[in-house]
Amino acid sequence: MPQTRAVDLSKGFEMTSRPAPFKLTIDSAADYARQLWSCIDNLDTDSWFEEYFCVVGRCLKLRSPSRFYLDLCLENLVLEPFNESAKAEATEVIILDRRSVPSLLSARWDTEVFSTKAFVEAMEQEKLRGIYDPDHDLWQFYDHEAKRGLYILRSEGSVPPWEASFPLRNFIHWSCQETSQGLLHAGTAGVDGDGVLIVGPGGSGKSGTTLAAILSGMDSVGDDYVLASLQGESVEVRPVIAKMKQDAKGLARLGLNPDEALFEGPNWQNKYSFDFAALGRGMRAPHLKIKAALLPRISHGDKTSFTKTSGMQAMLKLSPSNLYQLTGDWQRTMQFSGSICRNLPAFHMDLGAETDEIADSLRDLIKGQLQ
Repeated sequence: MPQTRAVDLSKGFEMTSRPAPFKLTIDSAADYARQLWSCIDNLDTDSWFEEYFCVVGRCLKLRSPSRFYLDLCLENLVLEPFNESAKAEATEVIILDRRSVPSLLSARWDTEVFSTKAFVEAMEQEKLRGIYDPDHDLWQFYDHEAKRGLYILRSEGSVPPWEASFPLRNFIHWSCQETSQGLLHAGTAGVDGDGVLIVGPGGSGKSGTTLAAILSGMDSVGDDYVLASLQGESVEVRPVIAKMKQDAKGLARLGLNPDEALFEGPNWQNKYSFDFAALGRGMRAPHLKIKAALLPRISHGDKTSFTKTSGMQAMLKLSPSNLYQLTGDWQRTMQFSGSICRNLPAFHMDLGAETDEIADSLRDLIKGQLQ
């Protein structure tokens, strides 16, 4: 969970002299959000771009004076068919940057220490969700009852590098709260509609295992974030992100050439992004019924083996990235991860040396032990 850190906010981020900057404290953050919405309501928006999206069952109306962020969504999210009748129920998200809209109300912090935790909690007391990133001068606000979100950037292209591959991350996360759904940071692999979660930190073999399964013809709903639903004691996952990421060495181990046009990058993590469905092997499944959580370990053994472990161990592998990358109601995020892991058997997966053998072992586990 993000902690308080000293950040020099004494000069604020005053982008324009008109109007006078809002003097902001943690306790007045919600007032700032409301004044921003009021300011936007008075803008001439006739020339703005507008797109309707449907993502994991959520209907969104995106509006912006620039196409930049809208195109990020088109390129990187798994979009579902949009029903015209759903337009009236769509959640509106407005994406702005201060250079395109210089009259937008700016803020001057009336403090020299910024606490993400205190900011989030103050917003929640006002029945809002929000996040501020002082390094990128990035603001996001969400009002669930009013069905509206607001995303403000310093400039059109100042989207943080980790945001580009998963636009609208926080808005989708916030819309899940107080429901039986949530985002999980996990790889997935499946056969005939049944599948597994593959969880673990960087370097554990999570991405390599997922990609090996896909190259062997198994299906997946993704390797980064997926949407999970609890249906009684059953766990189902659906795709959110269109692309997965892998570094050059990982691609080479699997016989893939990062210089091919399919692969974009390297990115800020020195990884290449690509649509795994375009590989022509495994397919992107519309959903998978999850039968187990797997915790891969690079063991350099001759064969892949599975050892039963506890749901607590699975949660300890699953929760850290969720808590670090998803903002707001961390207790609920932790509880959701715990509920998922309590409903699934968990196995350590000691990886063999050969990718084909790893994929075959994974397929046998899903088709055999888990049915």
